[in-house]
Amino acid sequence: MIDASWIKNISFSDVDVLKVLIKYRADLDPYIYIEDRMYDVEKLDIADDAKPFNQDIINLFLDLDILIEKTNLTKKQREIIHFYEQGLNSEDIARYYNQDQREIEYILDTICKEIKNKNDELWKYYYVYSNYKKVKWNYKKCTKCGKSKPAVEEFFSPDKRNNDGLYSICRECR
Repeated sequence: MIDASWIKNISFSDVDVLKVLIKYRADLDPYIYIEDRMYDVEKLDIADDAKPFNQDIINLFLDLDILIEKTNLTKKQREIIHFYEQGLNSEDIARYYNQDQREIEYILDTICKEIKNKNDELWKYYYVYSNYKKVKWNYKKCTKCGKSKPAVEEFFSPDKRNNDGLYSICRECR
């Protein structure tokens, strides 16, 4: 069995952790090349000498994939993540884009900050705003998606024309 004790210290709210997970995924995730990212073990034909599955590693990278998917990234940012997943390093990626390696590192920093911000936003939404932690909020229903969200500027942009001071369409839909 693969030792995955290091996973318990992982936080998607740490930009440096995200950077390591993305840059070195090809080395850390032995299941990266499985085409079906849902890791349906019954569909896989595993040789007798293959490494056994470690559910902690599978869950870690599945959660990261879901978080990346929910993060608003450009096509180039997604390509860069894909290149790292394939085992390329910053120098190789910079050569592909005909850019300086420092520019690629800067883009990776930006990617990781955006992923961290999305993680923090989702954590707040699911933990605090979904009443796991009891907090009194006024809720407002988005007129576009129909979801009820906390009536705070984090979810609705300010609009002095409305009685509650917020737009009727949530930030996610705008």
